[in-house]
Amino acid sequence: MERGHPADGGRRGAGPVRAVQRRRADVRVGEVRAGHRALPGHDRRQDRVSGRRDPDRRRRDQRLRQGRGRDVPHQQRDRVVAGRPRQHRQGGRGAAAGAGRAAAGALADERRLPVRDLLDQPEPGAGREGVRGDGRRRSPGGPGREGGAAAERRRLGVGRDQGQRAPPAVPAGRARPAVAEDARRPAAGGGRERRPDRGEAAARPVGRARTGARRDAAAHAGRLRRRGQERRGRPAGVPGVTPPNVVVLLADQWRGQDQGWIGGPSRVRTPNLDRLAAGGAAIAGGRASSPVCGPSRASLLTGRLPHEHGVVANDLPLSPRLETLATALSGAGYRTGWIGKWHLAGLPRDKWVPPAARPGIDHYAGVDCSHEHVDGHYYTGPESRIGFTGYEPEVQTDLAVEFLAEQDGPFFLTVSYNPPHDPYDSVPAPLRAGYPIERMTVPPNTPDTPEQRELQRLYWSAITAVDAQIGRVAAELERLGLRRNTIIVVTSDHGDLLGAHGLRAKQSPYAEAVRVPMVINGPGVPACRPAGLLGLVDLAPTLLGLLGLPPIGTYGRDLSDRLRAGGPLRGELLTGNWVSFDNGYDQGIGEWRGLGAEDLTYARTADGRPWLLFDDRADPWQLDNLVADPAAAGRVAEADARLAALLAESGDAFWPADRLLTELGLVGDWNARESALRGDRARLIVS
Repeated sequence: MERGHPADGGRRGAGPVRAVQRRRADVRVGEVRAGHRALPGHDRRQDRVSGRRDPDRRRRDQRLRQGRGRDVPHQQRDRVVAGRPRQHRQGGRGAAAGAGRAAAGALADERRLPVRDLLDQPEPGAGREGVRGDGRRRSPGGPGREGGAAAERRRLGVGRDQGQRAPPAVPAGRARPAVAEDARRPAAGGGRERRPDRGEAAARPVGRARTGARRDAAAHAGRLRRRGQERRGRPAGVPGVTPPNVVVLLADQWRGQDQGWIGGPSRVRTPNLDRLAAGGAAIAGGRASSPVCGPSRASLLTGRLPHEHGVVANDLPLSPRLETLATALSGAGYRTGWIGKWHLAGLPRDKWVPPAARPGIDHYAGVDCSHEHVDGHYYTGPESRIGFTGYEPEVQTDLAVEFLAEQDGPFFLTVSYNPPHDPYDSVPAPLRAGYPIERMTVPPNTPDTPEQRELQRLYWSAITAVDAQIGRVAAELERLGLRRNTIIVVTSDHGDLLGAHGLRAKQSPYAEAVRVPMVINGPGVPACRPAGLLGLVDLAPTLLGLLGLPPIGTYGRDLSDRLRAGGPLRGELLTGNWVSFDNGYDQGIGEWRGLGAEDLTYARTADGRPWLLFDDRADPWQLDNLVADPAAAGRVAEADARLAALLAESGDAFWPADRLLTELGLVGDWNARESALRGDRARLIVS
């Protein structure tokens, strides 16, 4: 309330003080009017009506006469905050603005909005803290400081419009409807623009706020509630940026040493993988926790070890009650798809995988397990068996291209190629041409025979054939405008001994079985070659971390922050063969647990005996088993103690196979798979 000065007799608007103020105001008004008359088109203003003053100008003149030269909303005049007149400060900083921030913060806590949904870019030049009109937190602006979304986009390595498809063309004669870019810039005709100098205190009226301010605050709170409800149905991501898509290209039995980018004696050619490795995280320490199909795939999807997810051998079904990477992404608003081999639905192998057996996967085209790489078939429904001619990876990529073309929102797709898994001679002859037999080489730990060279030739041919399909998927993402906003992962469920150490296939602790390709390329992942390990069991929580979603799993770690920083990653990883079966059992490979690190490989058998210890830096081909060296007894004991710590950390009691299957309640499933697949060689358990 305005009070008269004592020198004026206490009357408002009278006396020498007010006269001086009026004269000063008249000078300002005269200057303003002169400035307006000097503006181009002043005499042609359409909103000027004879005999009627422009309302904006009337309010401005009134403010000038009162000695205030800047635009202050009428709701904030004479407001009392904390027992003193409100200080009109540009930008809405002060106690009332703080009250608005506290109110919005309390509302966000009440609605339990994700932290990332509270991030957004500050208004240019605003340099203030508070609550946006859409309820998101505002981060401090100003020189050398960036807002929440800007910082998040920089951390993820994406731009504001990165990864969003171009809007469809508007047919001739039709106008495109106005669309608001964000809450600060409403579309033309789409509502009142939030005034840049309107303090955040309007979010929570204090003092003698007018009824209009209360009404505006109530409407604002309603908008916060509605937007909070909408966000819970949308994927997490950076405001203004489409959430990154995820494409996992999963090969079967591709060992880590046979990648072009990794170098070494291998002469395999993988140009498309090499390009992804050059622009993303090329991880030499990719590891399978359990080097065999079913257990490893289940660990990839769940972030759990075999004794935790229950798939301790092939052809045992994955529990539909477990949370998977697919269920997490589906719950976050992603469309999910899987094309190709699944191998987690139990018996029989040749069948359609129903939704209950593939938790979180919406779209499926494939077969649970088949090794028909040429002229095979796949399923798209319980009664829909579709045959194909040609090479299976090419057909599966065709299906992937169809899936990608249908997407108009964030998606997760896995293309599960069966090669380079045997049968090795299924590679079409034209694809073998790049590897003449006379140029083949064999690793030092593998017998050098003509048969082995031919096997090596077929294996490398299959890898290059899969690499060509990797290139097709990447090219299609580029063509659709999705590449920059898609995280591509290239990996395998396990490796292949391929004759090394006189063994074949997998289930052993040797590097050829445990090491797998691990290349991650996409927004938020810098070009780097990080040290350390990233296990398949870490992949689900790490991908969710890159997307800003909560991790899943138990043993698997979210290594996304380390990945963004370029490493180092995990130092040690528990590996093992929880149940020996099929060719592993036939070759005398029993149950074991191992310690994997960058510099060593250690394994212990189920009866507690040290089995293998290799110094992988001094002996990369694992030819010198230090367990048999009395001089290395101390190193063996140290490695065994480290393994014991990993077992305790993971809750693995390291039971023999019979007891483990009994404790997990899988004896019936196990006996069924043994009887169906092994016949008179079945290893049955009598309960």
